[in-house]
Formats: sequence, structure tokens, C-alpha cells
Amino acid sequence: MDVLFEHPLLRVTLDRAAAIVRYERTDLPFSSIAEVERVHDRFFEVVFTMPPATYALLLDVRRAPPRNDDEYEAAIAGYMDRLIRHFRRCALLVRTAAGRLQVMRLEKHARRPAAAVFLDEGEALAHLAS
Repeated sequence: MDVLFEHPLLRVTLDRAAAIVRYERTDLPFSSIAEVERVHDRFFEVVFTMPPATYALLLDVRRAPPRNDDEYEAAIAGYMDRLIRHFRRCALLVRTAAGRLQVMRLEKHARRPAAAVFLDEGEALAHLAS
């Protein structure tokens, strides 16, 4: 695994053999929307050096503190649009059924096809490999 980006809130690695980029949130909360933007803008600087549609993306948010305020959801939605277009396939890995429902609600609100959302890491990886 190559570490592409590391921050106390987020770690991004690349499994070249599987062609999967793994975005892993830590259990630390974002202190503000400005921090969400700052961290993700730096993450995107790394991601967009990669050729489009070459890698799959696993968004592992199991450890992330729950958050569903409108301002945060709007900030994340903008990043999701760009991520989905850049990667050949995406999967979200969440900790709970409530987390899965929240992601599906956000996808419906964004008028995107329902994201592939999983509670099981093996299933998420299988989806990305297919």
C-alpha cells in the first residue's frame, strides 16, 4: 500500500495491485466547514494527478463521527460529485444501517443513482473488483 495523503482526519492509500484508492476517515471530528474544505482540497490535489477512470475508490467512513447538519452535507456533496466522476467505480463503507440510510438519502437528494453502500468490507471490495 502506498500512502498518498495523510492527515489526522483522513488517510488515503493506493493498492496498486487491486487498483483501489482507499479513503479512510479517522474518528476525529472536523472542527469547521473551512477545515472540511481545506483537508479535502489537499486530498483532491493528490487524486487529480491520477488518470481518470483508472482506479476504484473505497470511501471508508466507519470511524468518522456521525454528522448530518445541512452545511456539512452540502460541503461533502460537492466533493462526492467530483469523486464519482473521477473514479471508475466507487463504494462507501459505513458502520451502521442508519449510516447507510443517510448516504442513500444524500444520493437521492443529489439526484445521483444510489451509491454502492456497504456495511461489510469484503462485499465493498468485491463490488469494486467486479
